[in-house]
Amino acid sequence: IPLAGVLSITAAWRAPGRGVQATPTICEGRTSSSPHRFMTTANSEMSSTGYLNAEDAAALDVELMSTPGFSLEQLMELAGLSVAEAVYAVVPPSSQEDDKKTKILLVCGPGNNGGDGLVAARHLVMFGYEAVVVYPKRSSKEHFVNLVQQCEDVGVPVLDKMPSDASDGGYEAIVDAIFGFSFNGEP
Repeated sequence: IPLAGVLSITAAWRAPGRGVQATPTICEGRTSSSPHRFMTTANSEMSSTGYLNAEDAAALDVELMSTPGFSLEQLMELAGLSVAEAVYAVVPPSSQEDDKKTKILLVCGPGNNGGDGLVAARHLVMFGYEAVVVYPKRSSKEHFVNLVQQCEDVGVPVLDKMPSDASDGGYEAIVDAIFGFSFNGEP
């Protein structure tokens, strides 16, 4: 899959009254050589543009989980919903007259960012999309096992490897939910 064009989506959410609205930030950069749109739930270091850098994102997580006491599962649900809403805004679903639904591929990692992607897939189906998840390194944690089951319950295939139609334009968008703000090392 060519990586020349990138559409980045950061799902940032802060509690009401804390100064940041619950809307994702969208930044598009496409080239004519790339037929794909790539989306990421990972945060950017460009804090001056409204993105959270890794340090600020980690601090926000600590703040939200301590007061007023949001759980990791609640924050993941909000992040996944924000990603699904951002996809909806950028790649509208097919009209009801179409028999073919708009296809979205979500590539999920084993951590919390991958959980955000699993949640987003479930919401995208509810929004009228055909969602497909690639989840090669699955977490054995109960919450993640439940998220996979929820995806399967609404008809989302959860695959171990990239589908054969991923490189030939079979998807309107690809959501990168592999690494989040806590990623360390070389990309």
